[in-house]
This record gives sequence, structure tokens and C-alpha cells, in this order.
Amino acid sequence: MIKNIRFIILGILLGVLLNTAGLTSASVLNYYASTTGTAQVSGPEFYIGLTGSDETLAVNNKPTDCSSFGISSLFRTFKTQDFGGIDFHYTPKITLSVIAKAVANVATPSTLPILTVSFGYYDKEGSVHYLYTQLITLNSELKTYTFSGSISNPTNVGRFFYEFHRASTEYNYTISKCANGSYTKIILSQ
Repeated sequence: MIKNIRFIILGILLGVLLNTAGLTSASVLNYYASTTGTAQVSGPEFYIGLTGSDETLAVNNKPTDCSSFGISSLFRTFKTQDFGGIDFHYTPKITLSVIAKAVANVATPSTLPILTVSFGYYDKEGSVHYLYTQLITLNSELKTYTFSGSISNPTNVGRFFYEFHRASTEYNYTISKCANGSYTKIILSQ
């Protein structure tokens, strides 16, 4: 009978010990199994591209060549693929860069070599929404011009665009995709 009592007490102690070890293991697992951390998320970067007559605005895809192109008509527009009507749930900040120059094609120009750069989007219904526009007075040397600002929340975005308007026919306007480590691009950030 004393042996039975010993086995019962030993069984109870062993049960309490295993139960305590199990709870301790569970709390250690709960503590070490939780994942915490931070992540750095960057906004999209849009780069101009030119394949034949296709004027594209590539998302997060730098051009492989640094070719230049002219603006022979009034303007050139580079567009992204169709996004299907996305909404931005924050007010983005924008940084626009363009590598450009304008060389006079007349002896004494009567106008300034102004280039207007615009960023905007077409909504799913096809309406145009200009988000940011900047006037630049160019010089005859290829130079990088950079501007920053805030834009309103784009909604129902079908396609983004980056547009270049020349102001005068007295100059030959040239835009370069990239030069000296800089790119003609747009960066959206939060």
C-alpha cells in the first residue's frame, strides 16, 4: 500500500512537472515564434522608352540604351501599359527629371527655348488628368533638370503619361533617356 501511495505521488509530481515544462515550452515558443520587423517600400519609377515609333513609359525598368530623340511636332507623349483603374490611397510626392537641350535653328531666335514637361494619367473612361507641369528654359548643352512637388491622389488610373511640349519652332529640342548616370524619369513616393 505504501508502494501504491508512492506511485500515486510520483505520478502526480511527474504530471505537474510535465505540465509545467509544457507551459514553459509553449510560452517560449510563443515569444520566439512571433515575427516583427520593418520594411522599406519605395514608390514606382517611370522611365521613358522608345522602340521604333512606340513611345513607352516603363515602370521600374531602366532603359538599356541612352539614346536621344527630338521633338519634331508640337509634343511627344510616353505612356505606361493599362493598369485597369487603380486608385492611390495616399497623396504622392513626385520627382521629375529630364535630360534635355535646345539648339537654335535660326540665326537670331525671337523666342526662348522653353520645354513644358507634364505628368498625368488617363482614367478608365479616357479622360486626361494633369498632375504636375513644369516649364523649363533650356540651354544648348545637354543638362539634367529635376523638380519635386506633391500631386493630388490619382484615382481610377488607366495609364500614366509623361509629356514633352516644345514652345518654339526656332529650336531643335533633344531629350535623352539617360546621360552621366542620370535618367529622364519620374519617381512617385509617399
